[in-house]
Amino acid sequence: MAMSYNKPLMHKVAPLFRNEERSNKIYDPLVVSLGPYHHGKLELQLAQRYKSTAVQLFVSRSGQTIEFFQNKILEVIDDVRSCYFEGSTDNFSDSELAEMMLQDSCFLLNYIELCKGSDDIRKTRIYTSMINHLDRLTLNLTLRDLFLLENQIPYSILTLLMYLRYGTSKGEAMLSKFISGTIFGDERERMKFSLDRQPPVHLLDAYRQVLVAECLDINNQQTNSYISSRFEPFRRKLFGNKQKDENNEEGHNAYLFRSLTDLKTKGVRFKLSNSYSLRDIKFASYCFYAELQLPYWCVSIYTKVFFSNMIAYENCLEAHTSSVVTAYVSFMKALIQNSNDVKLLRERKIIVNQFGSDEEALQVFDDLNSFALGELDNWVFEEVKKKIHQHCNSKSRTWMEELIHTYFRSPWTTIAFIAAVFLLCLAFIQAYFTVNPSSEK
Repeated sequence: MAMSYNKPLMHKVAPLFRNEERSNKIYDPLVVSLGPYHHGKLELQLAQRYKSTAVQLFVSRSGQTIEFFQNKILEVIDDVRSCYFEGSTDNFSDSELAEMMLQDSCFLLNYIELCKGSDDIRKTRIYTSMINHLDRLTLNLTLRDLFLLENQIPYSILTLLMYLRYGTSKGEAMLSKFISGTIFGDERERMKFSLDRQPPVHLLDAYRQVLVAECLDINNQQTNSYISSRFEPFRRKLFGNKQKDENNEEGHNAYLFRSLTDLKTKGVRFKLSNSYSLRDIKFASYCFYAELQLPYWCVSIYTKVFFSNMIAYENCLEAHTSSVVTAYVSFMKALIQNSNDVKLLRERKIIVNQFGSDEEALQVFDDLNSFALGELDNWVFEEVKKKIHQHCNSKSRTWMEELIHTYFRSPWTTIAFIAAVFLLCLAFIQAYFTVNPSSEK
């Protein structure tokens, strides 16, 4: 198991994000610490005291001892130490760090098995053990703490223990169900997740890989075009844009974005995307209407924490990831301006709102801060924005929908219009026969 790293993979939240007035502990664990960054905090001691029990529960019926699993981690402890920022693990000896990794991993894997495991008897034992040691609120908030950037352990350690305890196929199937269930709300494998192609560095990275499965691989032959497009918006701001779009005299940065309600008045219809990748946003314009396809998302109490930590992760210097999720959040914030926009998405089943009202879901998107970092990755949705701009500025494609939206918003206005046309026709016929009475014969 080779894990030689030049830079830390267990990232920290940049001060810019923590100092933002809306952060309010969205980067800090509430119930459980994973890894050294928040280890030892007094408010996390309830879960910390349970971890030794979690290890025993994990090891039971495995045919191995606790020392066996801990020694396997000790074999790669130098690589584990290099995953964290310098100084973060200095207070831990190799055996203490290995013990921490084992306890935190067992806690996490027991929780995953509780959520998506297949052995009902073992799930019952795990639930009984956790509920006897942890209160229900702690157990419910555990999922929230798994989304935190600074609350991660190396994914390689998780896969090592999964392989030793469950075997490769069962461990990967269990993890796939857990990731799908926590993101999409069910156990169906919405998207294939392969560890062979690009192993995640931690659980949060695994979530990201699933969400942006169609994202550009910056290691392939398109790297140069990716890098140039990443900084193109800044070049244009500094030096201007020589090649102006034929329908946009201001160039790229003048694409005016509209809310969903505004787009609807321009003949835009909304539809659920065919895939569940956050990158799968498409726009097609037809004669008298257009269609915007958006990916599925479940808006819940975890949404703000999840996206905030994902944005912080994508913008870590050490992460070397594109900001696809950040760009998605910026795109959706531009679309969702009021509760009617949330209602439109909910009615089209593009989002599932687990809150009591559309106003609460709107508040979640309002509270998300992408720090305008999505502008760094305009290439992700640049073509979509361009097509939306062209459609909304094409009078021939929008006048009919504007007419319908303005004058036919209810059945009564439609009936009134038909009646008015009917009366106008009668008046025209009467006037015609008054002028030409001989036509009656």
